[in-house]
Amino acid sequence: MTRIRVLFLCRRGFHAGLKRALPLCMLALCAAGAETDALDELYTEVNACFAAGRYQEAIEPAQRAVEAATALYGGDGTNTAVCLNILGSLYVLTHRYAEAEPLLLRVLRVREQATGAEDPGVAQALNNLASLRVNQGRYAEAEPLLERATAIYRAEGLADDLRVATCLNNLGEVCRHLGAYPRARRHHRAALDIRRAALPPESALVAQSINNLAEIERILGNHAIAEGLFLEGISAAAAGSNVLDEAVLRNNLAFLLADTGHYAPARTEYGRALSLRREHLGGRDLDTAATINDMAVLCHDGGRYDEALRLYLEALDVYTNTLGPRHPRVATVSRNLAGVYAALGRYADAEDQYAVAVQACEQAHGSNHPAVASTLNDFAAFCRRQGKYAEAETLYLRALAIRTHVFGPAHRAVGESRGSLARLYEDQGRYADAAREHEAALAILEASLGTNHPAVARVLCRMAAVQCALSNGAAGSALALRARALQERVLGPRHPDVAATIQCLGDAFLLQGSKHLAEQAYKEALHIRGAALGPLHPDTADALARVAACAARKGNTGHAVALYVRALRVLDGAFAAAGPAALRERMNADMETLCADTLAAVAARRPRRAAPSADAALAFAAMETARAREMLDELVDLDAAQRAGLSRADAGRLASLDGETHLLEARKDATALRGDAPGAALDATQAELALAPLRAQLRALRAEFAVRYPRYASLCQPARLDLAAFQSTVLAPGELALCYWVGQNGLYACAITKDEARFHALAPGRAALRRRVAAFRDVLTPGATTAPMNAYVQCAAGLYADVVAPLLAGRDLSKCTAVYVIPHDCLATIPFDALLRSRTGATFAALDYLGDSVPVAYVPSARVLRQIRENDEARITAAHSGTGAVLFGDPVVTPRQYAGTGAGGEGALAPLAMRSGLRMRGADPAAMFIPDKELTLIVPLPSSRREVEGIAGLLRTRRTPVSVFVGADARESALKSLSATGALLSNRYVHFATHALLPGDVRGIPEPCLVLSLYGDDSDDGFLAAREIMGLRMNADMVTLSACFTGYVDQREYAHGISALARAFFHAGTTRVTAALWNLEDASTTTLVREYYAGLGATNTLAALNQAKRALRSDRRFTHPAFWAGFVLLGEWR
Repeated sequence: MTRIRVLFLCRRGFHAGLKRALPLCMLALCAAGAETDALDELYTEVNACFAAGRYQEAIEPAQRAVEAATALYGGDGTNTAVCLNILGSLYVLTHRYAEAEPLLLRVLRVREQATGAEDPGVAQALNNLASLRVNQGRYAEAEPLLERATAIYRAEGLADDLRVATCLNNLGEVCRHLGAYPRARRHHRAALDIRRAALPPESALVAQSINNLAEIERILGNHAIAEGLFLEGISAAAAGSNVLDEAVLRNNLAFLLADTGHYAPARTEYGRALSLRREHLGGRDLDTAATINDMAVLCHDGGRYDEALRLYLEALDVYTNTLGPRHPRVATVSRNLAGVYAALGRYADAEDQYAVAVQACEQAHGSNHPAVASTLNDFAAFCRRQGKYAEAETLYLRALAIRTHVFGPAHRAVGESRGSLARLYEDQGRYADAAREHEAALAILEASLGTNHPAVARVLCRMAAVQCALSNGAAGSALALRARALQERVLGPRHPDVAATIQCLGDAFLLQGSKHLAEQAYKEALHIRGAALGPLHPDTADALARVAACAARKGNTGHAVALYVRALRVLDGAFAAAGPAALRERMNADMETLCADTLAAVAARRPRRAAPSADAALAFAAMETARAREMLDELVDLDAAQRAGLSRADAGRLASLDGETHLLEARKDATALRGDAPGAALDATQAELALAPLRAQLRALRAEFAVRYPRYASLCQPARLDLAAFQSTVLAPGELALCYWVGQNGLYACAITKDEARFHALAPGRAALRRRVAAFRDVLTPGATTAPMNAYVQCAAGLYADVVAPLLAGRDLSKCTAVYVIPHDCLATIPFDALLRSRTGATFAALDYLGDSVPVAYVPSARVLRQIRENDEARITAAHSGTGAVLFGDPVVTPRQYAGTGAGGEGALAPLAMRSGLRMRGADPAAMFIPDKELTLIVPLPSSRREVEGIAGLLRTRRTPVSVFVGADARESALKSLSATGALLSNRYVHFATHALLPGDVRGIPEPCLVLSLYGDDSDDGFLAAREIMGLRMNADMVTLSACFTGYVDQREYAHGISALARAFFHAGTTRVTAALWNLEDASTTTLVREYYAGLGATNTLAALNQAKRALRSDRRFTHPAFWAGFVLLGEWR
């Protein structure tokens, strides 16, 4: 996928030519005579708007000027033609091409009739009409217009006139678009010769010609010549103090340097260009924004995704606010922004931005413009990477059709489209089709660019990959060697593209059985990538993994493991450097694959090296590095704020800004659910732009705290946790941690106590384990309580035997105080305490449950457990522990229920109930109105009122202050008010007995949420979303979520190992969450929760939960595990 810059090829080219011509036209109008006095006022108004760059505002007085001139001079008068030219040019500048075309054609006709077809005034009209054709993407029609204009000037004896140079410059640009690069070079050289002869070397027009000629040389792959021209232009511009021309040249030199793999000097040049522009144009200028976009491209290519994202959004904000949301420059940055979102795994955001880019291009240029084709091509590449092959092929073919129509079948862009289509066929396994398209692309690119161009080498590299896929290693290596030789000649031997080709060459050697040559190739690719991209880049990690795989194939498993662990740390560092936005689906997937490969290598070396503790240390390090770290980072931020000694005011500033950011992110996610609704993609973009300053404020605030509070910066960086440190500083005596990792071909686990650690490679692979876990969950649902007990025994005992028993072999569980399960993948969805150690027992009550032998708690990672315990210690040390309880239950969820409360009359119900549905507050009114028929999942819960009131009675007997919010009082705004005032901080227990919703349960709910009162709350909609929970300020010992699926981890959250709702409450400020893995039955839940709180006063949290479960099992109605096993304790068990 190609990132694109906002080109500076002709800052004084077509558009600039129009801008220069307009004042001249207006001067000519004023010089026409006294009879034009009536136009003076209009001229002044047009000129004022034009000078300020407010072209849209200039149109209305220009239209009135045309009307006045027509009245004075007639429709075919030359002075009328001047006014028509002004208006038509303004239409071009504002991309209103359909309106501009008849005006500029009329100007040409009037000029020809008035002065003859060979008059210089006709040449100017031809040049303006050519500008329109270029902006319409009709390049073939623009070329003869410019050739005719040039011929007119020359016939008038003006061969060396600067106007001829302008025509030649514009001809060069048209030829560049047409792919006629030799002709483009000839025209630009001729323009440069005229300007050099007529103007001093520091002239701005000379700088323009040098810049444009250098760009053609760059496109042709003549990088040394291009660099020399750019440096010449920079020197001349600096000598003449033409700072803006110097900025243009430095900007384009930076792009050349980046294109040739010289990233550090490229960054320097971009920085200089940006400094010049900011100093002389300001931070909100369009040219300044263009350099910001180009710097973002450089950061994107270098793997600094967080910085790239910030810069893209800064540029997009300038363009959107200055030019409007449908401008081509907005499309350019949106397309780039989509690319960085895709790299981050933010796929919904990427789709939004591609939609914005396509819409902006089509509205500005029409549906058959090359810019539309380029955006479609990138969108297709995104779909291809998502496995959406049918959509990708449709987009690729449409882009190819546009390019073929506009440029003809032999243009470079057509070759690139055919190469892109070939990549799709590769992914689909259609290798014959891929080979055909690659060969066609190669022929086109060699004909248009020559045989020594980097684009040719890229196609050769892909052709080599196709041959390797066809198991034709000899042909693959021959093509890869040819590509490598070409790249080293043109780009130099240390360019990242060379590394990709060498990697392909390694694949070919491997197919030929040359393991040694393959390893050498992979090592060379690693060296190049490390040097060019830096040690913390995802591509460097990929290269390390390939070298590790070679070592494993040779049987050198010890070296392979070391390399895999190193690759994991490189990838971890790359994601940390990329910023928190990088911790998304794609990143987690890359980590998971690499971790599984590492663990497989550890398992492979074990028969030859009897060092179980060493194997466990390596496996533990791999698992901890690869586990998703969002929750860890959230807890680290919380810990830093508590332990660094932030004042109450500063902590409040941080919490407020953090909460506001989470809330806006939730609203942005809500727009994503509107899908293809009109304006949805644009609204998502606007929300992202609104988020950008909030994130900037958060960064600035954290930077301020790092200076004012010496410990804050270090506390914000989560330290690595190795096995020895976990055993010595985190685990308590008697605790046993079972750390799991589900690989494609096997299950891996570590059993760790304070004194011992063992690594295990177990049999079930991912697919088989997921099937068995799904079967176990099926027999645990409340609907399965009437099924034969044998089905449950078979599932529960079988899973225990394969997943748990090997880790507990030889252990005396009576000496174990608690087991911490650190799950992965589907294992995060089951209650381990309900697994069966044996098949004995004649009834459900008498079965041999693991939970009867040892209590079980859950954490998503060892580092999270360490952070939870450090946060808890900081909280207790600071004497912040609360003493009260806040209980929410039986919220009002229907109009009838609300009316029965007497809380409001008809007027109070009008905004919500009278439409027979709900309106989501803070969202688009039309899109986010939820009819009653979609709320069937949300029914009244009278039993939850009894549950809450029962808990309140128990706690009051212990003199615990209790606040109960039930019925209409169970409002979202009430909870947020407690948080805002600090009252929530004084509560030890926070309890919710209500409904929970998962994404997709109800339209307009983009993330998991708890349902509070939906009626009678004027401030909030009643859906307490996960991101809103993160914005709360609490300090609870325990949060209990007595609601269905609050602890359920769906497949999208497998990498996290914890549900989004539970994670949100940890972020808000608790050390324990009790949550449910499935649907809850009313009577059993009320009983279990009452027993749970009854035990909390006498024992620790986990023991109290286990006692409550055993008490429930003693009731004949609730012996089935579906009634009691669904509640799990997450976090600190003590």
